[in-house]
Amino acid sequence: MMILRQNFLENIAILRFALANFSVICIPELAFAQITPDTTLPTNSIVGGGPTFTITGGTTANTNLFHSFSQFSLINGERADFANSPAIQNILVRVTGGNISSIDGVISAIGNANLFLINPSGIVFGQNARLLIGGSFLATTANSVRFLDGSEFRANANTQTTSPLLLVSTPVGLQFNGTTNGAIVAQGNGNGLEFIPFEIFSPNNPSLNVGGGVIGSRTLALVGGDVTLQGANLTADSGRIELGSVAGNGFVAIAQTANNLILNYDQVPNLGNIRLEQAASADTSGDNGGGSIQVQGKQVSLSDGSVLRSSSLLNGNGGEIFVRATEFLSARGESNTPFPSGIFTDTSSVSSGKGSNITIATNRLELTEGAQISASTYGSGNAGEITVNASEILLKGRSNSDFYGSGIFSQVLDIPVTGNSGKITVTTDNLQILNGASLTTSTFGSGSAGDLTVTAKNIILFGTNDSPTSITSAADFGSTGNGGLLTIKSDNLSINNGAQISVSTRSSGNAGNLVVTAKSVDIAGQVENGRSGLFANAIFDTGNGGDIVVNSDRVTVRDGGIISASNFRSNSTTFPGSGSVGNITINSPSILLNGGRINIDSLSGSRGNINLNSTLTVLRNASSISTNALGNATGGNIRINTDFLVAVPLENSDITANSLNSFGGQVIITAKGVIGFQLLNRLTPFSDITATSALGTQFNGLVEIRSPDNDLSRGLVKLPDNLTDTNKQIVAACDRFRGNELISTGRGGAPTDATQTISSQAVWKDLRLSEVPSTQSNPTSQTETNLVTTQSTRPVAIQPIPQIEAQGWEKDGNGNLKLLASATSPSAPVWRLPVICPVSNVIN
Repeated sequence: MMILRQNFLENIAILRFALANFSVICIPELAFAQITPDTTLPTNSIVGGGPTFTITGGTTANTNLFHSFSQFSLINGERADFANSPAIQNILVRVTGGNISSIDGVISAIGNANLFLINPSGIVFGQNARLLIGGSFLATTANSVRFLDGSEFRANANTQTTSPLLLVSTPVGLQFNGTTNGAIVAQGNGNGLEFIPFEIFSPNNPSLNVGGGVIGSRTLALVGGDVTLQGANLTADSGRIELGSVAGNGFVAIAQTANNLILNYDQVPNLGNIRLEQAASADTSGDNGGGSIQVQGKQVSLSDGSVLRSSSLLNGNGGEIFVRATEFLSARGESNTPFPSGIFTDTSSVSSGKGSNITIATNRLELTEGAQISASTYGSGNAGEITVNASEILLKGRSNSDFYGSGIFSQVLDIPVTGNSGKITVTTDNLQILNGASLTTSTFGSGSAGDLTVTAKNIILFGTNDSPTSITSAADFGSTGNGGLLTIKSDNLSINNGAQISVSTRSSGNAGNLVVTAKSVDIAGQVENGRSGLFANAIFDTGNGGDIVVNSDRVTVRDGGIISASNFRSNSTTFPGSGSVGNITINSPSILLNGGRINIDSLSGSRGNINLNSTLTVLRNASSISTNALGNATGGNIRINTDFLVAVPLENSDITANSLNSFGGQVIITAKGVIGFQLLNRLTPFSDITATSALGTQFNGLVEIRSPDNDLSRGLVKLPDNLTDTNKQIVAACDRFRGNELISTGRGGAPTDATQTISSQAVWKDLRLSEVPSTQSNPTSQTETNLVTTQSTRPVAIQPIPQIEAQGWEKDGNGNLKLLASATSPSAPVWRLPVICPVSNVIN
């Protein structure tokens, strides 16, 4: 069976999703039979008797028999028997009067002849409709049936250009001429499906059945305008069901095999709508393996416990359920029994064949209010595979009864089961899994869980406090089989509010591995019953945990989120496991933990290592990276290869490889810089790196920092507010040598590159030769080489100058600044106290 067994253990709030409104179909009720032949055939049809009407006559062309009626309807209790010869392969019945055909009785035919019922005005099957024919049955509102030579058998007899006597080849397709074609409606009492734990379910109240009591597989096809099943149950044991809706012009090709009619919609530009409601079903389950179902429409919806189902009850391999919906495929809600809406393929406990596959191709897939897609096994045969291709996928919420969670599942459903669950492959642009929905492969038996692969541009998981929201591959309670490989490929992966992606074991079987490849990984939040995150758990039993490998451009774990490989669940409400835990490897240029954790808590074994390869690794707000051994396990190792490992000292972010009853692990950090941590043999309120053992220091692990600068005790150095002490810019000291000096201490700033020296384009200009009044009467008599020119062009003799350092400045009348030997002017700022220096001889 397909239902997740964990649904019996966990509850979730109900969330609803409203589908688009559809128009109501009005169906006329007929008080008496109307089977009236027309006179449009070379040999006309003959109807005799009642309430069992024997239909003879008609025009025979090779193995084809043609009937034509102006009216064709049956009420409950009536029966139409086509008395064909055993040589007839195809019986083609057209209705030309322009009225809807209402079938609430029985239609039968002799031998293995296929029966085509053609009425462009519409066809309604009541809840008492039955088919007793050995061949296939096709009801259509097409305008004509085309034959291999291109000729047609048309519903409008006035446009018939080829005599039916000449239509001796095989029917190859249905022609819709572009006008409005009638709807096909089938009514019934509902499928009566209910879930009995650990037993495969069986349908009740079959309404429209083909192949009853006849050996061989056959096809039941409804192809028209809109197609609606209202509580009807279409059954074809190990056969084939076709539901197709054509809007406007189009050609539906028909390929005839030995047992089935297979339809092709490649030449249909526009599809119409198909609805299954009021616990309707299309069911090809059978002893010879589950049959095939094809559904082709624009909008395909299943509600109120309506299902597409193909179960293998005994031997033989299953077929395929294929659904193509050009706009959307939606399934929602449950029946009154209750049973969820959805698509199901299963193998029974006595079945040895492979289960049927499920293939979905649609623009948007919506599974809400407990609806499911499931391929599972109860027997020795493997479950079928599930393939979903959709631009948008929404999995959301639980059913009204709180018994079913929405999702996609492939499962081994009981302890003795030896078959494996099938793989699930999901390809989409945007995947949303919300409020208790799941995407799962798992095993409860000796068979193994299938692999699960999700490829999406954007993946969003948003959890709830009441029940898990997850993508999971698991070896579940009681199983001896192993979990499958879980692969996530995405541009953006977001896991929030307690949602989880996990590979786990709760049994003696081993968990699979989890591989995430994404441009961005964001893990945030927690609820009462768990943290958001990536998990590889080995809990409750002896199975070994799987590994987690993350390859991403950016990994963020925040606000209680976690990446964990552990013997414990994130909420610690389940017994721990005794198997070895897995390893965690993260390859990302940027790893940010902000109130988040990368964690391995092991109870036994020697595994459980963390390997981080990054350019920048930052821990903020009590984040942690830990491989703590809580039982007799040896503490796992932590290896961090990064350019910079950064924490804030006062925020208590820790890196630990501690052990309770054995040796601590190793912490080996290779980095250009390790900032904000301290290295001690104990944890403190500060940010620490430790590898200790509760048994004593002789059992402590190793902490090794491989860095050009690994003195962690210095922590962060607080820089002064003013990097330059202005009081030391000019030194007040007497120079023993000729000339003055200006001594600057401190850097006075920071270079643009911390590894380079300060360079400046500023040039010191000597302004000592200010304008000095001269008392000489004949300055031109001085030696030419002893003269210099000032700004006023007056020559000044170069003689010994007083060796006095500048103590201030002042402006002259022209706005020029002059350095002064003493700061006596009230306007001159005082830099230093005056310095008394020896007076040198000055030539005045």
